[in-house]
Amino acid sequence: PTDFTFCIKLSKNPVRVQDLRILSAEDESTRTCWMSAFRLFKYGKQLQYNYHLSKLSPHSLEGSNLSDGRSKSEDSLVAMDFSGKSGGRVIQNPTEAQSAEREEGRAWRKREALRCNLPNMNSDARPSSVHCGQPWFHGGMCRRKAERLIEKQGLVDGMFLIRDSQNHEQCFVLSLCHQLKVKHYLVIPFEKEGMNYFTIDDGETLFID
Repeated sequence: PTDFTFCIKLSKNPVRVQDLRILSAEDESTRTCWMSAFRLFKYGKQLQYNYHLSKLSPHSLEGSNLSDGRSKSEDSLVAMDFSGKSGGRVIQNPTEAQSAEREEGRAWRKREALRCNLPNMNSDARPSSVHCGQPWFHGGMCRRKAERLIEKQGLVDGMFLIRDSQNHEQCFVLSLCHQLKVKHYLVIPFEKEGMNYFTIDDGETLFID
């Protein structure tokens, strides 16, 4: 064996040791070629289909004007749906593609509006409803210290803490352990129908405190 090894396994769950195949390459370049070949074997049909589908789109800009805002690269794009568990699929129905584009546009504008309205470090004081005395609230703890604290407790799924956001005065950060990794989510204030809430997913889920 060399230092340039890699492993392949069957796509089933659970994985057994006898299902693993350890391969060895002569150098890093050869290993990269093998890994690229495996990925091409896995996704090759989808890539080929996407390529042929993109060739059906018009590439000429004749008859268009600058107000179109479209480029050759945009004309070759295809609509994809990643909502299923089996991976992405090409949306072939033009009506469905237009609907998906409009929905994505609305979601993007909503996200941008929320981010643009985030209070900065010069804003008013933090809301008084925060339970500063709770054991899960760690005030101005920085990101790295939060990660070290959760790692010290054993990286248990569901373990979390709330801390002040260092970038936005009236916002918080949820540091959460999931699958042996510490993830950080910005908690921002959100107003709906005259009520004040907090959200971590651009207003999809709301909570009071």
